[in-house]
Amino acid sequence: MKLNDFYDLINQDYKAVLLRFCNQENMLIHFLNMFPEDPTMGTLTCAVRDHDNQQIESAAHALKGVASNLGFDRLASVCGAVVSCIRSGREEDVPQHFQELKKEYDVIVEAMGAGLEPVG
Repeated sequence: MKLNDFYDLINQDYKAVLLRFCNQENMLIHFLNMFPEDPTMGTLTCAVRDHDNQQIESAAHALKGVASNLGFDRLASVCGAVVSCIRSGREEDVPQHFQELKKEYDVIVEAMGAGLEPVG
């Protein structure tokens, strides 16, 4: 799948992300291909299951950064909501936000499943 088609499919701004990567499509593809293999989502999933608030905050914050860099704005936003829940003492809201986070994460990974290739 072409990069621009991928970003259209997940309803995110391809051109803005490409600028962040100095218009280097191959570099962007390299980091996108690493995303599904990153262990942070697995760490976050286990932390939510175990009610480990410190690990939830750490993993959600890390995933937020990666998502922001790759232009996954909705995923970054919901990661931020999870971090905010922990920091403000609203741990009871984490499961609801985590379900939304997981749904957005799965949409992205599924869309990447076809493989990614440069536009140019």
